[in-house]
Amino acid sequence: MAAAMLKNKLLVLKGGLALFLLSYLFCAPLSSFAQTSGDINNRALNNLKNSAATARIIENVNSEGKSAYNIVSQIINTLLAALAVYFFILVVFGGYRWMVAGGNKTKVDAAVKLLYQAAIGFLIIAIAFILSNLIFFGLSNIATQIKPPL
Repeated sequence: MAAAMLKNKLLVLKGGLALFLLSYLFCAPLSSFAQTSGDINNRALNNLKNSAATARIIENVNSEGKSAYNIVSQIINTLLAALAVYFFILVVFGGYRWMVAGGNKTKVDAAVKLLYQAAIGFLIIAIAFILSNLIFFGLSNIATQIKPPL
């Protein structure tokens, strides 16, 4: 028993050391820019900002504001996300009801029915989310030639 625990600890230590060395391998080239001018750092930062704006992670710094379609798409996505959370809570509640049913057939059937309905609702919300994003990114693609992230 003690030998197995020692073996597991050694395996964890070896994995941690390998992870540390691998992270050093990827982070060491970053220190090579230490004595260069700020131009390289600014270019790298600007490239990261442009990539994030293209991926729609951040708002483009050159944009004049949000358009009506951006606001509508955010409202729809927020509502769909809230509904997805609601159906997730229903799945958890149905699972809880099934666990505490105690073998009672009617309670188990009611819990399974709730789980089934919540799963279908969650699937409908997921499909609606995908379709609304495709529609709104499709409209955006017509205007700005930005590809959807799906």
